[in-house]
Amino acid sequence: MFRREVVCLVTGHSATSVVITAYFISLRGNQFTLIYVFILWSLLFMFSRLYFVAHYPSEKLSGAIAGFLVAKLFVSIIKKRLR
Repeated sequence: MFRREVVCLVTGHSATSVVITAYFISLRGNQFTLIYVFILWSLLFMFSRLYFVAHYPSEKLSGAIAGFLVAKLFVSIIKKRLR
């Protein structure tokens, strides 16, 4: 079994998957037909790390929140520059 020695607060896997998903959803809105595919990909990506006991649920949740906030900031900057 995998034994953890180091505990981290935010995981890059969940943050990256949520950033990519939130970015595409916020840019395309309801017109985007693959919204559910991106959401499912993001969730499966996060839960796979839990399944292999590579991260704690709190780390995945904090990574998802951090990823969502980064995506919102990134999209707001892009929209301001495109005006």
